[in-house]
Amino acid sequence: MIQNDQELLVTQERISHFIGLLTRLRVSSRPDELALVSGGYRAEVERMQHQVLDYLMKPAAQTTAKAG
Repeated sequence: MIQNDQELLVTQERISHFIGLLTRLRVSSRPDELALVSGGYRAEVERMQHQVLDYLMKPAAQTTAKAG
């Protein structure tokens, strides 16, 4: 769970990194392998995106700006 804006930024960077991996896997993997090699990355992106959206739905007053 994301607790503050710093963790939000790190999570967004991780999402971007994983999307980049998926982009490269889409090109470099054989069609019959793609689902197998990319499934874990996709699941992780979806999990992190859910956390980001949950965090962004909280009022700013309920979150801290920096990690403690």
